[in-house]
Amino acid sequence: MWKFNRVMSEYTSAEVETATGVSQDLQRNWRRRGLIAQRPDRKRARYSTYEVMVLAAMKQFSDAGISVRGTQSLSHMMGFEATKAIEALPDAISFDGSSESSAAVAEKAWRSDTPHPSNRYIYVPMPEQMKPGGSTEFRGRNDLSDIQDLIDIGGSTYGLIFDAAALAQKVAKNLSFPVATFTAERDGSNQ
Repeated sequence: MWKFNRVMSEYTSAEVETATGVSQDLQRNWRRRGLIAQRPDRKRARYSTYEVMVLAAMKQFSDAGISVRGTQSLSHMMGFEATKAIEALPDAISFDGSSESSAAVAEKAWRSDTPHPSNRYIYVPMPEQMKPGGSTEFRGRNDLSDIQDLIDIGGSTYGLIFDAAALAQKVAKNLSFPVATFTAERDGSNQ
């Protein structure tokens, strides 16, 4: 039997600023306001690839004029989709093991288990519509073949479309790879 482990790379505030354009001051501001998680066990902020992608999404929405406070679920969905997209890029994932064969097993297991992006495009109706509870209304799609139906939902006449794969490619240009290491080790059982 094989035991698999995934270790996400972590990035400093300075690395996040370079990759996303979210300044260290803005990161601190968003942490104080409760918009991004604080880690009380650390003196210095460290971010996983997923958290980097959430910050990049929040900045993208903010730059488009969408309230950051109302985009929490939207930013997390976009971050999740962008993380899947960045992990699909060449050299984004490192495969490791105690032998060449265990590294190959790790890669095969990762490729078979990793979900593919299901909401590459995020559509936000404009003017910004709020759901009960204060979050921004949005819809996700993997392709734009039904764009007219997407826009017609809820009676919006226009909106903004965000591309999670494009966001991942933009951030990847300034992010050190690999973004994660996937390992496989024999667990010692005879099965």
